[in-house]
Amino acid sequence: MTSFGTTATVQETGFMPTFKVKGQIYHRIGSLLPLPDENPRFLQIYFTGDEEQQVDQRCENIGGRRRNIVLNLQRMFHQHSSLVKLLKTSLERMPTDEYKVVIRAVKRPTGEHERRFNAPTVNEVAVVMVGEDFDRRDIIIQKRNDSLQRISETHRSYDALQYPVIFWEVEWQKRGLPHAHILIWLKDKIHPTHIDSIISAEIPNPDQDPGLYEIITKNMIHGPCGPLNPNSPCMKDRKCTKKYPREFIQETQTGNDGYPLYRRRRPEEGGFTAVVKVRMNNQQAEFEVDNRWVVPYSPLLSKMFEAHINVEYCNSVKSIKYICKYVNKGSDMVVFRLENENGVLEEIMQYLMGRYASTNEGVWHILSFSIHERYPPVVHLSVHLENGQQVYFTADNAEERAANPPNTTLTAFFLICQQDAFARTLLCPEVPKYYTWNASRKVFCKRKQGAAVPGSDVRASDALGRVYTVHPNNDECYYLRLLLHTVRGPTSFTDLKTVDGEVCETYREACQRRGLLENDQHWDTTLAQACQTCFPSQLRTLFAIIITSCAPSNPKSLWEEYKESLSEDILREQRRTNP
Repeated sequence: MTSFGTTATVQETGFMPTFKVKGQIYHRIGSLLPLPDENPRFLQIYFTGDEEQQVDQRCENIGGRRRNIVLNLQRMFHQHSSLVKLLKTSLERMPTDEYKVVIRAVKRPTGEHERRFNAPTVNEVAVVMVGEDFDRRDIIIQKRNDSLQRISETHRSYDALQYPVIFWEVEWQKRGLPHAHILIWLKDKIHPTHIDSIISAEIPNPDQDPGLYEIITKNMIHGPCGPLNPNSPCMKDRKCTKKYPREFIQETQTGNDGYPLYRRRRPEEGGFTAVVKVRMNNQQAEFEVDNRWVVPYSPLLSKMFEAHINVEYCNSVKSIKYICKYVNKGSDMVVFRLENENGVLEEIMQYLMGRYASTNEGVWHILSFSIHERYPPVVHLSVHLENGQQVYFTADNAEERAANPPNTTLTAFFLICQQDAFARTLLCPEVPKYYTWNASRKVFCKRKQGAAVPGSDVRASDALGRVYTVHPNNDECYYLRLLLHTVRGPTSFTDLKTVDGEVCETYREACQRRGLLENDQHWDTTLAQACQTCFPSQLRTLFAIIITSCAPSNPKSLWEEYKESLSEDILREQRRTNP
């Protein structure tokens, strides 16, 4: 059974007021806790205070009621209603058999990533939701008018390749506590000589900064593991998967693959040691550790948050694709079975698969804490050939829609370049910074907020424009996209392929006459952009297509330039298996 609700407040006099509600119907599960700054309503009242507070809340929600009557009705329901009793005793009515959940990390399904099915490092489990169809996510986006829209994973709004500047995602990884991976661009580029002033991998001086010393020794010491603690969660095949303890090094060194070697001085060379307490075999043990065990950190952030915050220096923009990976990898999963004192329940159901959620993850969702954020806004821009946009029609309006196809962001870009002198100075991806897309009217409008642009009546925002990627096999559309990133202020498809007053037959010819195809620069640009968002296996596929179908003039030069990106997963696996 379900009921309808509306966010509008209805207050009418008389018995059983009647009113109309317009809008989209959504089937949503109500929260057991009220929203921030709101009072409990309906079922939520059963979870607040004693009966006096519950009566006060019911009378406040519905004005003009006699408190004594509401109190008597409430007591009657609590005493005689089977539904209220069922709600209050639901926990006690659960089966009392002593079952335990046995998680089997070694039973990972074929083809699934081991990181999704690895064993948890904490003993608490909030819930295991049985089932295998958890790859289909229930995704709802909130529009600017506060309406909701359910989308699929293939919807353009779900595309992780929007690569905004700040993009963070909270996950648990079966460790019990939430953590986020955040990649941040700095305004001023960091020189390798500046790394030591921002990031440290050493134990602080306990005399000069005792506060930081306590924070680091409590939160930023790895393990210990290895022979000191062979049962540490990081150990696999008697080796630390995080490669601790690290080697001593006198000065910070940076490599070409984005993995710097931070300064870790020996105690006799100016480094410090600390004694940490570790629980082993249900007993407290003490170990003396040096700089080899320190997880890199920022002294500023550690002092500010007093928590575990691993800070690393990334000297490659390719790091963004590893951040986007966490959005698409799916939830934590386990293969498990139920056992009691008599053994396995049923042999046919010996192993089940389900989604894993820890107690802390459950509390995080119940309290409605944020799990995702991105900045700045990214506007997707269409790319298609002339009269090649998608058109939705019915039997009644097919002829009209064919004669007057709707505008897209591309055709609207041409239109605004015809009417606006400032727009004629822009490339297509630059338009969203100064203009907003009106989805109902299918036009670009000048922004009313933002920083004023000197010498014009437009305003600039932080919005980014991204033209959809096009596969090289779709050659004419691929070259059209290349022109959109090169030609400023085109007023039509014809104008886009006009060079020196002469209209070219194809977009490829226009690119050729503009000097964009004199060498392999466009293929170099294609691979460079793909390296930022694609994983090595995808890059190898793209490289093979370019070699076999696109006739580059110097394929060996392309290989030499991008061979590290094409094979970085192989290199990483070799480093992992042969440290």
